[in-house]
Amino acid sequence: MNKVILFNFNGTIVNTKNLAIDIFNEIAEKQGYKNISEEEVPFLSTLSIRDRCKTLNVPIYKMPLVGIAIKRRYQTYIPNLKPVLGISEVLKELKKQDYKLGFLTSNNQNKIDEFLINNTINSFDYSHYSFNPFSKSKDISSFLKNNRLKKMRLFT
Repeated sequence: MNKVILFNFNGTIVNTKNLAIDIFNEIAEKQGYKNISEEEVPFLSTLSIRDRCKTLNVPIYKMPLVGIAIKRRYQTYIPNLKPVLGISEVLKELKKQDYKLGFLTSNNQNKIDEFLINNTINSFDYSHYSFNPFSKSKDISSFLKNNRLKKMRLFT
């Protein structure tokens, strides 16, 4: 039986958090929202979306638009980003151990392909692209179904 390890692209293969924060802060300046400081990130990570919006003075109904704006802007940066430190070695080691590797992402496929080529990370056997960045559980189910795989254990 083939064992497959499925990664979330953002945050595991490439760290887009700082870029997303920088882009949010650009939007915040124009819209009158509160900027995010580096020191606040751990605290903000513990909050629900609703509480983050309150803390950052972003009306909850505008958060999807802000998220889409951030995502659109950082797509242009993805090909030139660097992988998470050490991930290339981890992927190579997993391949040596005969694991099949895949990733989930809501990023643009062409931009991801450029990133993988630019960083010579061609270890992936599977990829799953979706539109909604908030539907990971649905994406995992869809990935498993499309590839006729069964979920045995989920690593985070």
